[in-house]
This record gives sequence, structure tokens and C-alpha cells, in this order.
Amino acid sequence: MDELELAWQTYDFHTSMIYDLEQDHQELISRLNKLFSINLDPSKTKKLFLKKKINKSFNHLLLMYKKQIDAISDLIKIYKSDMLIPKEREMNVRYLFDLKNVTATMIEEFKVHRKEINELLG
Repeated sequence: MDELELAWQTYDFHTSMIYDLEQDHQELISRLNKLFSINLDPSKTKKLFLKKKINKSFNHLLLMYKKQIDAISDLIKIYKSDMLIPKEREMNVRYLFDLKNVTATMIEEFKVHRKEINELLG
């Protein structure tokens, strides 16, 4: 396997992992919404339990987003190098820069979201 294919497989792996982690995270956020819709003042124990699970989810997602950015950076290096790119893998490197920026923005938004949820759960 060549360097380009390995870089794309790495990116695809992280993207797949992110999808699964986002699904799990969304389920936790749904549980949080349900908790507060059923009870305006849930017990400290329930809030602490959910807070720990949500923070663990945030940590896994943030780590995987950072790994995805690393994978995108590797792809950018390859596309900017003198390596011969097969026709079926040709693309404008600008798209990779845009994807990297969007992912970095998502990381920052997730950090803000995590802070808001932690404040809500005390």
C-alpha cells in the first residue's frame, strides 16, 4: 500500500470512529434533555453520573477530531509534495484546508458546548 492510500485509510478510519462517537454522544445529550424535561431539579447523583458520561464522551470526540486533523494534515503534505497522484485521487488541496478549518471550528464549538453542559450539571 502506498503512502497516499494509507493516509486516506487513516482519515476514513477516524471519520468512521467520529461518526460512532457522535451517535453515542447524541444519545447522552438526549438523556440529558429527557432528565431535565421529566424533572426540573434532578438529584445530584443523577446529574453527576450523566456529567461524567458526557465529559468522557466529549474527551473521546475531541481526541478523535484532533486525530482527524492530523490525518488531514498528512493528506495536505502528500498533495503538496512532488508525489505522483493517481487520477482517481486527484483533488484540489484547498478542500482539505477547508475541511481542516471546519474540524478545528467544531473542536472549539464542542469545548464551549462542554462548558455549558458542565455549568448546567453543576
